[in-house]
Amino acid sequence: MTMDFDTLQIETPGGPRTALVITPVEDTVVAARRHFPSNKAMSESDQRILDGARDARSAAASVCIFRAKAPVGDGAYRFEQSMSDPDAVSTALGMLDGQLRVYREMLRLGICLFLHTDLDPVAVHGFRGAVDIRVEELEPLTFGVGPDAKKAQLDLWLLRNLNFFFSLGFDKLIATILPDKLILMEKRMERIRRLAQEVE
Repeated sequence: MTMDFDTLQIETPGGPRTALVITPVEDTVVAARRHFPSNKAMSESDQRILDGARDARSAAASVCIFRAKAPVGDGAYRFEQSMSDPDAVSTALGMLDGQLRVYREMLRLGICLFLHTDLDPVAVHGFRGAVDIRVEELEPLTFGVGPDAKKAQLDLWLLRNLNFFFSLGFDKLIATILPDKLILMEKRMERIRRLAQEVE
């Protein structure tokens, strides 16, 4: 998937903030795939997103927005509309571990919120269902102080608090939800950023 990376200034109650906006520049249709728990590698698209976030570090972005439909042109990211609900969840689950690696690194870069907008209903159902499954798997792993427990604590916090999937349009999200949500998350980030520094 080819993507465009840009930054946008957003007015918030706490003053202007910078968003890293990622938009597909071609029509990308995701086909159903099986989830293999042993495959936790980042995809090529995950690596491009992470590289784009690193390149944007000088802009001091505090939120990353994946815009699933470009405002102009054919750029779009969508699941096959014929995909069943279980297949959509399985497909999203297969992507989630690689995406978590990206989110952990983005936290270290100062980004405290990861939003996905303009998603089609099949993709929204898939990703939200995948998050629910992963949260249930992570909860019993969070007890203790060792590296595995810390990683589980970090991933659980990311999935519950920082990562959101919306069918809502980009412009409406920017105008109605993001300004207050971003300021709220900034106030809660000190502990989780420290934890991110400790996790590989």
